[in-house]
Amino acid sequence: MGEGSLGRNTAAVIQENNVDLVVIGSSTDSSLGHLIFGRDTMQVIDHSSCPVLIIPPKADLARLKKVTLATAFELADINAINYLTGLQKQLHFHLEIVHVSAIEEEGAPVKEKALLNHIEAIKQDNITFH
Repeated sequence: MGEGSLGRNTAAVIQENNVDLVVIGSSTDSSLGHLIFGRDTMQVIDHSSCPVLIIPPKADLARLKKVTLATAFELADINAINYLTGLQKQLHFHLEIVHVSAIEEEGAPVKEKALLNHIEAIKQDNITFH
């Protein structure tokens, strides 16, 4: 809790506490709608130096079927994948990893190969990459 925007406060908490993953609740039933219209969520995503997991309203985590991780091939994403695969073993959901990028960055093929090698080394059937 602090003065200022939720995004800036979240960034401070991440830095002060060495956070690997931020979990935030969604205020709309549509994930796409929340990403487009959720001001607080966008601030958290914009200011976070680690992955953000968005939980839709009325989500039953005991019956979670799929989690999608959007990645731009950053090294911090490996920590998120490790965290989610550990959670996946407990909750038995399908982990979908999706590459997102507005522009192709220099060095992206090297980062992509490292991330794909990491995913392959996990050796779980319920992980897909797009």
